[in-house]
Amino acid sequence: MIARSKTAVQTDCRTESGFFAQNRQDFARVLVSYRTFSQRWAFRPIQEVTVGSWDGLTHADIDAGWPGALDGAIAFDWYFRAPDGEGYGVAVERVRSWLDDADGSIVAISHGLIGRLIRGAYLGLPRDEALTLPVPQDVVWLLAQGRVEALAG
Repeated sequence: MIARSKTAVQTDCRTESGFFAQNRQDFARVLVSYRTFSQRWAFRPIQEVTVGSWDGLTHADIDAGWPGALDGAIAFDWYFRAPDGEGYGVAVERVRSWLDDADGSIVAISHGLIGRLIRGAYLGLPRDEALTLPVPQDVVWLLAQGRVEALAG
């Protein structure tokens, strides 16, 4: 999850028992139950990176259908090798536009890859650094004042 306001996250992301939301399901329940949500937050969805015809395939499936396409790929740049998928430059530009259009506090719940791209674009990281950012499943990331900070995890 990505956030731009530490105060908002710490205030609004508590479960009914008072504990910080431990996973995206907990957090989603917090958001749904938050009565003034529509007055304080705007929904601004951002889609995960598309891998086109590789969507849902295993690496073995890709190797069988597109021999050599994954040769030399690092852990997460293979997503951008799909012949009809979204390229890295296009995906990062989409993320930058999403960040540039942001106004006020943002809470974004995402999969790992787009979360890497959001943090990488925010920090201005080169491709290889952005693609190797950690993606723990129990973290809320605060993006503020040119820094990225893990608030929970």
